[in-house]
Amino acid sequence: MKKIAFILAALSLSGCVTPTPMATEQQYNSYAGIFSLIRDCSLHNEMPMSLAAAGMNMMQSQQGVLANFDQVKLISKIQYYSKPEQLAEVKRQTSCNQVALEITQRQQQIAAHNAAVQQFNQAAQNFANSTPKTTFCNNYGTMTTCNTY
Repeated sequence: MKKIAFILAALSLSGCVTPTPMATEQQYNSYAGIFSLIRDCSLHNEMPMSLAAAGMNMMQSQQGVLANFDQVKLISKIQYYSKPEQLAEVKRQTSCNQVALEITQRQQQIAAHNAAVQQFNQAAQNFANSTPKTTFCNNYGTMTTCNTY
């Protein structure tokens, strides 16, 4: 159950901007296990390809915000967890459906956030466009300069 909680936390952290070091062996194992699981679920048609691709992208984007990330170590762990006996253990603890649910929920959170940001930006633009503007022009010989406030 602890492994599931960490996996879900790893998926939910993608998109955060605060660097989080991936320092412990357990964190490398969990990350590599879920990465391998998503790939395996997709290859065996236990998860739609588009959902698996989104999950893989979320996991890969998580790498970009990790301060103490050892790519060589993680690749080694992913290769280890891609072995059938290791994948069977990961699948025993976490199903493809659980991971698909987490990916879908994260996609919905991202979409809601993006919609809220877009709505805010549109409101700010509408406000800027609707405020009265004053233009002052000055003539300097044959040159005219204007400033709008």
